[in-house]
Amino acid sequence: MKPISLQTLLHSVNAFFRLQGKSILRIVLLVSTAMVITLLLPHKINFRYQYELNKPWGYKDLIAPFDFPVYKAASQIEQERSEALKSHLPYYQLDQQLPVDLQKALERDFSAVLSRADLMRLQNELQAGYAIGVVQSAPLNEQGSFYLLDEGNKRVLKRLSEVLVIQQAYDNFKVTVNALGLSASLRDSLLVFGTQKIRPNLVYDETFTEKVKAELLRKIVSTEGMVLAGELIIAKGSLVKDEVFAKVSSLEREYGGTSFSGRQKWLAWIGQLLLVSLILSMFIYYLYFFRKLLFEDLNRLMVLMLNLTLTIAVFSFASAQSIPSVYLIPLAILPMITRALFDAWLAIMLLLVATLLTAFFSGYPSEFMVLQLTAGMAAIFSLISIRKRSQFYLSSGIVFLVYALGYTAYTLVSKGDLSELIPLYYGYFAVNALLTLIASPMLFGYEKVFGFVSDVSLMELSDTNSPLLRRLSYEAPGTFQHTLQVANLAEAAIFEVGGNALLTRVGALYHDIGKLTNPIYFIENQNAAINPHDDLPFEESAQIIIGHVLDGISLAKSYKLPNVLIDFIRTHHGDQRVEYFYQSYLRNFPEQEVDEQKFRYPGPKPFSKETAVLMMADSVEAASRSLKEPTAQSIGELVDAIIEKQLQKEQFINADITLKDISRIKKLFKKMLNSIYHVRVEYPGQKQ
Repeated sequence: MKPISLQTLLHSVNAFFRLQGKSILRIVLLVSTAMVITLLLPHKINFRYQYELNKPWGYKDLIAPFDFPVYKAASQIEQERSEALKSHLPYYQLDQQLPVDLQKALERDFSAVLSRADLMRLQNELQAGYAIGVVQSAPLNEQGSFYLLDEGNKRVLKRLSEVLVIQQAYDNFKVTVNALGLSASLRDSLLVFGTQKIRPNLVYDETFTEKVKAELLRKIVSTEGMVLAGELIIAKGSLVKDEVFAKVSSLEREYGGTSFSGRQKWLAWIGQLLLVSLILSMFIYYLYFFRKLLFEDLNRLMVLMLNLTLTIAVFSFASAQSIPSVYLIPLAILPMITRALFDAWLAIMLLLVATLLTAFFSGYPSEFMVLQLTAGMAAIFSLISIRKRSQFYLSSGIVFLVYALGYTAYTLVSKGDLSELIPLYYGYFAVNALLTLIASPMLFGYEKVFGFVSDVSLMELSDTNSPLLRRLSYEAPGTFQHTLQVANLAEAAIFEVGGNALLTRVGALYHDIGKLTNPIYFIENQNAAINPHDDLPFEESAQIIIGHVLDGISLAKSYKLPNVLIDFIRTHHGDQRVEYFYQSYLRNFPEQEVDEQKFRYPGPKPFSKETAVLMMADSVEAASRSLKEPTAQSIGELVDAIIEKQLQKEQFINADITLKDISRIKKLFKKMLNSIYHVRVEYPGQKQ
């Protein structure tokens, strides 16, 4: 056997990767996605029992697998906190310097205008009030009691009735001032002094009060008793009473914080990987059998897997941060973005996959999946006919409504009691719905980073008042009218055979923008009898006509049109010849050898159903304008001849379009052109 040389081996390997490169990359992408998602999932022991208060235990006897504390219910802890706070009183400090300073200020400001007796009377009044104590009206507890701290931080219980609030102290001072019989101006000055200077000498000590409060709450324990390993928690068929419910829920809580270790850890990881792979494989099978083009598009497949992985990563991060509820995470963003960039069916399938995977993060997976699937599908259906970005606001409101109704209905079905509804959940749903509005700026980012074009952007581009189309309508009005007719024909045709109707319409509107460079050289813009081609060689005229494709590509790039629209410009003539000038050259120079490339468009040929439909619509509409007296017969023959010629020239071999599709398109074109040219139906026996 002849040995294989290293060069031959390398050549074989290169050939293999050249042929199978995309398939290998696709496999690597899917395997890496499955592994990353598996790493992001929670690796904790699951509590596999479902139970309800006062309902029979439907499983085998539950034995405690290890020692664990019995946790109090959240409502019980909250009640204990409330009871503790009822006995909690605020703490105040005595400001002994304030009365001294106030008396000095009174003597300084009024000793020159008041008699010594009047001054002493006012000072005594202030001293008497401060001896009792002056406080603000708050903060005090419901009973109006508080603790006064003396110099040794010993507390003295006081009641509000035993002291003066600041308004009372001022009123007493005012009564004394009025009783002195002073002049109006002096009386007013003293009252202003009282308003500005009388302050509480019993000052609220917030720091000490909060310290005592925290210490009081710290004494409240979250557990009551222990369950020892091997202890029977509940026997099969027994009712789940309050005490048992507390033990079972405590065991579930302990499981929630327990991670696998050793051999269990690896087996659990392998199990999760298999489960994730199974879920992903169902999605891949859907793409392979029903969305083959998308499956073969590695870039789009990568974006789908990236979006799914990022969604799981958000849940994983939120879980690590111990957020109050998984319903705060807006899972609906994923199907909303998918719908805007692709279509509704793909969004539904991706929503199903994401819901199954994110259910790992929920303590109640059945409830979680029901709510997420219904809210996600509602978001998708609200964007079925997405035409403007403001629709995301409507979608956000619908998401909240479906979450709220779904949660209420699920609770009634499972609990049968309205009191089991948790009002806080509706707040979670509101936050979730508001966060879905992030989908709008995210959509803009995807379009810029990955080159996607959403229906929203297509609708904006289809506006005839957009800069480029407005320019086309002014500078080349004939071409503009031609593009409108082509857009109508192409949109109807792609709708008939299946495809992206909006993309086709917008592509048709922009396919001839290259004619803006030399509009007068195209017959639809020639209003006078003079034709500028009459003074040009046939080759030069052909190059001007052909040039509108390259000019259109250059113009589209300068206006930052997306590549998917530039494809319509690039392919709408394929690699066909400019037959008029080519045949004119042959007739006028029969003896000369012709360079056919000078009369041929650069291509490429259409490579999608949408671009193929545009080629047919463009050619048929342009040719129909040359009919002097359009009739049903002449229109039918024209449509058949043009499209048959394109088939013979193999213009559609790269497009995903069938002969059956083309036959249906021809029938539609004939019908629409008959309507456009007002061709009457000829009845039997009718004279021409």
